[in-house]
Amino acid sequence: MHPAPSDTRVVGLVLAAGAGSRFGGPKGLARTTEGEAWVARAVRTLRDGGCGTVLVAVGAAADEVAALVPPDATVVRAEDWAVGLSASLRAGLRAAIPEPEGAAEREQAAEPEPAAEPEGAAEREQATGPERDAEPTPNAAPEQAAEPTPDAEREQAVDRRREAVPAERRVSYRGPDAVLVVTVDTPELPASAVARVIRAGGRGDAGLGLESALVQAAYAGRPGHPVLIGRAHVPAVVAALRGDRGAGPFLAAHGAVAVECSDLWSGADVDRR
Repeated sequence: MHPAPSDTRVVGLVLAAGAGSRFGGPKGLARTTEGEAWVARAVRTLRDGGCGTVLVAVGAAADEVAALVPPDATVVRAEDWAVGLSASLRAGLRAAIPEPEGAAEREQAAEPEPAAEPEGAAEREQATGPERDAEPTPNAAPEQAAEPTPDAEREQAVDRRREAVPAERRVSYRGPDAVLVVTVDTPELPASAVARVIRAGGRGDAGLGLESALVQAAYAGRPGHPVLIGRAHVPAVVAALRGDRGAGPFLAAHGAVAVECSDLWSGADVDRR
């Protein structure tokens, strides 16, 4: 297939940090029969499938695996990779969509605030206080406030909406909307499966789009990779990760949309040489 148009809103994430105990060594060092490194193939597949940027999470044999990562991808080191799959996924998600510094503390401490007062409201209230009942000076023409133009009213409304959004969230809007996750042990994954999952996320549940997407490829009904996690879900996924399990329990509990891809490939990962 021709490469899908690159979508800068989607970050690809390759999980390549495991020790590969059943495989006989780190899968991040494995190669195809043609000699192509699995990790390099995964990066190319994500790019061809439409990911704007690609991250590779490394852990076991980190330096050796990192040396195989193509220069157009970014290496993320999962220092606690020995904990299991959760460690590399957590490191990758945090690198892809970092949480603003102190955001969690601010969110816990934040309480509902009254609606923002329209610009100039305090001054108008003062101006319409006791003095408003004073007798006008004889022969003085009454002062009239200038009528705001429709354009000025629109600009003020936009400014009020912008200021009502916390600064750290305004910054995050410029970042990616979703992370597309694959494991390095799926060298037969085609770019068409990546593109299909991204398209499904772009349509979104109830039209919410990539930011709120939660999509997982399925193979004859069996869940597999790729997995698309919208930015809105990333903090909760990170908090739920445990041990040698990935996002599967979270996806199941939160009704991830299954996208059938068995017509494109088998969906099988490679556990043994």
